[in-house]
Amino acid sequence: MPRWFYNLAIGGCSYSQGEFSHEDGEYKITHRGLSYYLECNNYQTINVGQNGLSNKDAIKLLSCLRGMNVMHWLLIKTDPIRDLLIKQLEAVDNNIDKNQWKMWLTWWHRHHDWNELADDYDTWLAQRIQKNFPGQDFWIVGGLCSLNPAPYEACGIKVLSPSWINQFTAEASDSQWDDVEWLIKNLPEQDKEQTVELMETVNKKNQSRNKHEWFARDGQHPDRNGHKLLYDQVVDSMFTDCLLYTSDAADERSSVDLGG
Repeated sequence: MPRWFYNLAIGGCSYSQGEFSHEDGEYKITHRGLSYYLECNNYQTINVGQNGLSNKDAIKLLSCLRGMNVMHWLLIKTDPIRDLLIKQLEAVDNNIDKNQWKMWLTWWHRHHDWNELADDYDTWLAQRIQKNFPGQDFWIVGGLCSLNPAPYEACGIKVLSPSWINQFTAEASDSQWDDVEWLIKNLPEQDKEQTVELMETVNKKNQSRNKHEWFARDGQHPDRNGHKLLYDQVVDSMFTDCLLYTSDAADERSSVDLGG
C-alpha cells in the first residue's frame, strides 16, 4: 500500500456536489455533503463531480485519476439522456450526439419497450465502467435516476444501492428515467399505454422528492441529511476492510506534518 492514497474518488452530476439552497437571491451549494462528512472523518477523498455532468463524462473524469492510488471508486448515477447531449442539459434536436442516438435506436428497435431500454442503458454503462476500471473496487449508486443492479454485478461492479433516494422518501417511487420529453417525441413505434405510464412514474418520482423535507432547500437535490445517510452507507459497505489502515495512515501523516 502506498504511503499516500485516496480512500475514495467520487464522480457524478450535481447530486455528488452536496446541498443546494436559495440564499440572498443566489442559488448555490450550502453544504458539501458526502465529501464534507468523509473529510471530517479523516477519509482522503477526491470528488470530480460537476453540475450537469453525464454518466459518460463522469467516468471520463474519474478515469483521469487512475494513477493516483485510489482505493475505492463511486459513481452517483444521473439521468441517462445526458449521454445523448453535446452541450449539457439541452435536450433539443440540434444538440443530440448522432452516434449515441444511433446506438440507442439500435437498442430500441429490438423491443420498443421503455423498461428494456433503461436496462440496455445500464448494461452499456456497466460495460463502460468495466472497460475503464479493470480490477478496481468500483461502486455505483442510483442518484438522480435509479438503476438495475443485474448488469453492474455481472460486470463485477458493486451496487451500493439501486436508489439512494428510495431509502428515505415516504414511498419507493424512483425511476431509471428523469427527463424523457425529447425521447417521447423522437422514439418511433411506442406503446402509448406504456409511455403514459412512464410519464406518470416520472411525475410521481419528482413529486415524492419535492414533498420530502430532505429536498426542502431547493426541491431538487438531497440536503445534508440525505448526504449523511449516503456517507453512512459508504463507510459501512465500502470501507470496512481498510478502517485500521486509514487510522494508522492518518496518525503517520499527522506526525509528519508536525515535524515528528
